[in-house]
Parts: sequence; structure tokens; C-alpha cells
Amino acid sequence: AFGDAGQIKGPVLVLADLDATPWLRQFRAVVSGRLHDAADVLGRGLRPTWPNASPIALLPTDHALVAGLGVSSQGAISIGETDHRALSVELQVPTMGS
Repeated sequence: AFGDAGQIKGPVLVLADLDATPWLRQFRAVVSGRLHDAADVLGRGLRPTWPNASPIALLPTDHALVAGLGVSSQGAISIGETDHRALSVELQVPTMGS
């Protein structure tokens, strides 16, 4: 239950192939609390990651969920012989006491 990650105190990063799109009710429930999808934090729309074999990925099924971390950038990168694109996320990590 990746939703339990939202209960952790302090900064949290969850990187996962959730096989869940933002339209799935259960996914929306997870990101309506403390955890937020990095793509949403940036307000730049969806970052499709599947299928990698297509010239244009169609579905955002892989996610970087954050709590207590800033997000500077996020993208999807085609890599090798896999069916998913990799996520690239640049984070802003708070210093101790922040």
C-alpha cells in the first residue's frame, strides 16, 4: 500500500510503476493527501511513460510522488529495451531544520 508513505514524517519520495493513471479513483485518493505527483507539482500536465515502443507514449502509469520536497523538473526518457520510459525528477531537498 504505497498510500501509507503519506503517513511518514519528513520528506518522502516514492518512485514506482504503479500501473495507475491519474484518472484511477484509487490513485486520486492517494495524491489528494500529503503525497503529490511531481508532474502536478510543476503544473505542466501529464508525463506519459507507457508504451516506450510507441513514438509517443500514451499513458502516465509511472509516477514520482513527493511530500515535503520541491520539484524543479520532471520528464520521461526513453531508455533501452524496456516497455516503460524512465522518469527523470530533479528535487529540492530541504536542509535540516527547514
